[in-house]
Amino acid sequence: QAQQAIASMEKLRADFDDFVPQSYLMQANILQKIGQTNTAIALLNDAQKRLPNNSDILFAKVLLLPENDYANKRQLLQNILRLNPQNNDYQLEYAQILVNQKQDDDTVIAIASPLINNSKYGLKSRQILAQMALHRQNYSQVASLLADNFDITPDVISGLLLHQAYVELHEPAAAQRIADIMQNELSYSLTTSR
Repeated sequence: QAQQAIASMEKLRADFDDFVPQSYLMQANILQKIGQTNTAIALLNDAQKRLPNNSDILFAKVLLLPENDYANKRQLLQNILRLNPQNNDYQLEYAQILVNQKQDDDTVIAIASPLINNSKYGLKSRQILAQMALHRQNYSQVASLLADNFDITPDVISGLLLHQAYVELHEPAAAQRIADIMQNELSYSLTTSR
């Protein structure tokens, strides 16, 4: 079934110039779903040679690269942001990589802070800022960024950040409450012992 889908993407690409970028993206997505991530990346490398300024293809490649391949992700994102500087998805992914590398806090703040009340990007922005606060050992800021939202709509990333912050703040009851919510509502098990 996957092979048929791949064959149709290749045919679409051969027959219709307008569908070239989408066909590459869909084929890469199929390859990733069947566990062929390296093949998907190779396909997007070919796509990038053919369409060097297509930010969708570049961004798909960023998302497929290994989590810790910061150098390549960062370089690709810098290229993407030159092509499309106003795209919030691209900006936040760049901010996330900076936070993961514990680099350039000012850029992270400049990207994420204006979006914390945005309906689409607010949660991701607050999580990025909370992760940075955790690195800086500013644990109460983590709680102020995420606690209210977590109580309304719990999610794993916010829960992990909050739990860590409460443990570091020596607030075992608050940490346990987060662990219970994650267990009961998200089926995610956290150990609370240090």
